[in-house]
Amino acid sequence: MADIDGEILLLNPVFESVSGHTEDDLVEVHLRDIFLTMQDSPNPLSVETLTEIKHDFLLLLSSNSLKPVSLELQEIEGQKYLGVLKEIIETKITADIASPPREQKMPVESAVPAKTTKIIFADEDNNLQHEVRTMLNGILGYGSALKFEKAIEENSRYANYLDGILTNGQKLKALFDKSISPGSRNKRVTLSLLSPALLLKKIVVLLGSFAKEQNAAIHVAGDEDVLIISDETRLQNILHFFVHKAILFTRSGEVRININKDAASKKLLIDIDNIGMDIPNPIIQEINREKVLPEYNTDIQIFSNNPEISEILSDFNLIDAKLEINITKPSEQIASILLPLNSENTPAETLTAIESEIKLKNASILIVEDNKINARVLSLFLEKVAEVSIAYSGNEAINLIENTSSSGKVFSLIFMDIGLPEPWDGIMLKNEIEKRWPQYKMVPFVAQTAFAQDSWTERILQGDFRKCLIKPLDRIEVMQTVNKLI
Repeated sequence: MADIDGEILLLNPVFESVSGHTEDDLVEVHLRDIFLTMQDSPNPLSVETLTEIKHDFLLLLSSNSLKPVSLELQEIEGQKYLGVLKEIIETKITADIASPPREQKMPVESAVPAKTTKIIFADEDNNLQHEVRTMLNGILGYGSALKFEKAIEENSRYANYLDGILTNGQKLKALFDKSISPGSRNKRVTLSLLSPALLLKKIVVLLGSFAKEQNAAIHVAGDEDVLIISDETRLQNILHFFVHKAILFTRSGEVRININKDAASKKLLIDIDNIGMDIPNPIIQEINREKVLPEYNTDIQIFSNNPEISEILSDFNLIDAKLEINITKPSEQIASILLPLNSENTPAETLTAIESEIKLKNASILIVEDNKINARVLSLFLEKVAEVSIAYSGNEAINLIENTSSSGKVFSLIFMDIGLPEPWDGIMLKNEIEKRWPQYKMVPFVAQTAFAQDSWTERILQGDFRKCLIKPLDRIEVMQTVNKLI
């Protein structure tokens, strides 16, 4: 039995015998911590509040192995859910784990049926997808703003209604996101509250057979109860990459992984020791040199000549993480992964912490957006932490900048809608602003668009935008973007 937040309240002896877990083991564990899904597969438990579901999962056993199961949740009384678990029989889990993770997008192959539901748009329907995403952005944006209203927080029934709206909106967003071409999807970030320790345990399970073949033991130690806000898929790619190297090239016969929290600097450090000497020294020197920069420049020749490293560093950029590789002995390298530690508890607390940091920067932000609902949503996200101005057209943006420039003011950041009405689009307007006012070449521009096709993504990247956010916008991602760029 679990409550609406997913906290486990009661286990019966059958579950304990199947999973190896006891109630004492799971005192502070959420259902999402033990019911896992594969990369790129939806996990209906990754929401703040539970709903009735019937779904196939991989149950993380106390032995750190995975068992395919079917879980059905039924609400039996107010905000209490009964979970009925059934084993999926005659299911084999295999992994071709000898190859690097980039060559095996699905490291575990299972007989659990994958959900393939998605919304397909033909090329000529791109404008329709743009319209639907724009409307969905308003629904999710206003919904997330309402969630923090005192009247909602104090009324559990209204809060549950709102959670239902947000949950269904996120499901609809996920269906749309499946229609994004792989090239565009690779540039997206999906944030969630996750446990790095649990993610490492999952990787240890996936690489267990490979480690056995290599006679390498894997030990995970340190602060295992830390939670962070990050992109689970991208962090898993990074960790899998270095753990795989450590298993393959370790000289000591063991791989030591330490998780250390630095509350003062709000950082989480994951050390993976030792990864051998497989990464060339010139690349290590460049990685360590660029760790102080806002992002790794993956276009420079030394990285672009090594696509595997370049792709890993792109993941570091997208989740705002840093990498340092230290050589402790002539034949040993330690990979140190530094992650933002915004909060150890909830997305709401993370949001509050980020907002407090932004307020101290006294920023002024210009929103260029022709859809008034979407402009208002973004303004609601930002108005508590910065001075916000809105332009509903390209001409209005130019007039606003002209007026503020005459008084010596320069906006700290500009959110630019790409699909502006003629004669402008966001890319042309950015170029015009920088041409008229050269000081804006130093101001970060963030593209926001409901167009999710590769053709638009490539145009945006060529326009030298610091980031591209695809609608519907995620509030925490917006705040993390602002905090990073100003």
